Amino acid sequence: MRLCEDGSAACRDGLSFHCLLLLLLATRRLRPWPVLSSPQDLLPEGFGVRLDPEARRSGDGRTLRGGSPLRLLRLSEHAANLLAALAAGAPAASRPARQLARRLCEVGLAHPAPPPGGPSASEATCVVPVRDDPEGLAALLASLASNPPSPTGATVVEDGSRHPAAVASAARRGGTRLIQRAAARGPAGARNAGWQ
Repeated sequence: MRLCEDGSAACRDGLSFHCLLLLLLATRRLRPWPVLSSPQDLLPEGFGVRLDPEARRSGDGRTLRGGSPLRLLRLSEHAANLLAALAAGAPAASRPARQLARRLCEVGLAHPAPPPGGPSASEATCVVPVRDDPEGLAALLASLASNPPSPTGATVVEDGSRHPAAVASAARRGGTRLIQRAAARGPAGARNAGWQ
């Protein structure tokens, strides 16, 4: 059977999808994925998913191809209905929907979509560890200020720079709070100092 003649990527994808499906059906290796039962196997409550742009669904919605490594998932009719709702933007509200969403995220067929209404940018603080890079700091602070929503508070932790005055000057120009440390303790230590 010829699916198309132009050899376009969409046609090749369709052909490879059908060939892979036929091969798996012929070898009887196509099985529904196992039921997940522990709480860590659930997507957090209120989250939704976005299907990966490379994921492909069959016409009936019961077979998915994609992920990394490449895999083929066969869904029950109920799971296919849940997937249709998730793909339309509905949050994963029920336990089966949260299990399906988690599984799709684990295998790279989908990506988690946090619920709306989380913390706003005005509630966020940005902690920037920096050592001996006043130009990079100035560029970062300018980018934060010009790309809304930007956090209302930014803290620069100067981590034992050889020229701390230059870093302090860049931090002041950016309108941030500055914490200076005489000895370098690394980015993690600097970030922790910024939260105190």
